[in-house]
Amino acid sequence: MLYLKGERDTWFGLNKFILYCDPNGKKVLVTIFDPQGRGDEVMAMHADSIFVDDQVIHISDQMMIGPTMSNGLITAMIVLNDRIVESLRSASSVGIAFQYSYDAPAFLGFQAMDFTTGREQFQGLLSSCKSSTPMETLPWLR
Repeated sequence: MLYLKGERDTWFGLNKFILYCDPNGKKVLVTIFDPQGRGDEVMAMHADSIFVDDQVIHISDQMMIGPTMSNGLITAMIVLNDRIVESLRSASSVGIAFQYSYDAPAFLGFQAMDFTTGREQFQGLLSSCKSSTPMETLPWLR
C-alpha cells in the first residue's frame, strides 16, 4: 500500500500526518499526536479542523474514526473532500486542531508541519488511488 507520511518529534511530542487512498478510492488523512496528558480533553472536543497553510478547514462532518486515544496518543481518521485535496496540492504546512468550539482561542493538536516535500509527493499518491489494502493491515493502526 502506498501512503505519504510526515512525522516530527517536537518538545510537545510526536506529530504524524498520513495521507492514503482507501480501497474505494477515498482520500484519507490520519493524524496522530501526543496530547501531553490532555487526551481526555481532546476526546470531549467536537470542533475539529485541519490547518493548510494559514487556512483553517473545519472537518467535524468528515471524521471517519476518532478522535481515539491509544498508548497516550490521539489518532483521528478523516475523509478528505475535493476542497481539502486541492488545498493540499499547493500546501507548505499542515496541522490538526481539536477545540471545544470553532471560535475558541486555543486548540490541542499541532500546526505548521512542513509539507513542501510532501506536496510534491502528494500528486503521485493521488494518481495511485486504486489500492486494495484492507484497513486492518494499515501499519499505523497496529
